Amino acid sequence: MTIAITSEAATRLREHFDALDRPGARVRMYIDHRCHCGKSHFTLALDEHAQPDDLRTDVEGVPFVLDPVASGEAHLAEIDFVRDEWHAGFTVRNREHNCGMHG
Repeated sequence: MTIAITSEAATRLREHFDALDRPGARVRMYIDHRCHCGKSHFTLALDEHAQPDDLRTDVEGVPFVLDPVASGEAHLAEIDFVRDEWHAGFTVRNREHNCGMHG
């Protein structure tokens, strides 16, 4: 299981965790939905309550937690931090699928 994460995203996530006063918190990456062709679209959330069957891992110093389904497809994910004239934030894309949606 390997999650790809850009340097910018890793730096921003580490900064976020450094500012939190929630020692058990992790980034939960999960499959939000599947595209019409069956490819997964991932989402990130803050989670303080991992389940017993969840996978806990650190990537580039960022604590992650994934359910069994997401952990089986995590190698497809790439997390980035993007900024344009309208917004700034984290995005997760499936490296094997690009349907034009951020997910």
